Amino acid sequence: MSQCSAEFCKRVADMLLQFRDGTLPEEDVQFVRDHLHHCPPCVGIFNSYEEVLEVLQRLQPVKMPEGLLERMKRKIAEGASIEDEGDCQE
Repeated sequence: MSQCSAEFCKRVADMLLQFRDGTLPEEDVQFVRDHLHHCPPCVGIFNSYEEVLEVLQRLQPVKMPEGLLERMKRKIAEGASIEDEGDCQE
């Protein structure tokens, strides 16, 4: 049975995204399941991850302004920062 302590919670928090997407090594899956069964704060963190991922999936792609990618590549190649271009306003 998992315990609810700062040490266990940190370990579980570090594994939650892999647990959610099914990439967590099998030997850790049961540890996370057991911990979530006994730790409401970690369940809250897991549910927050779920909500964020659901929102991100609903976002529509944004089209990059014409020529921006080429300007960025040119600036990187020149070793300059984007602010050096002068058309960014603060």
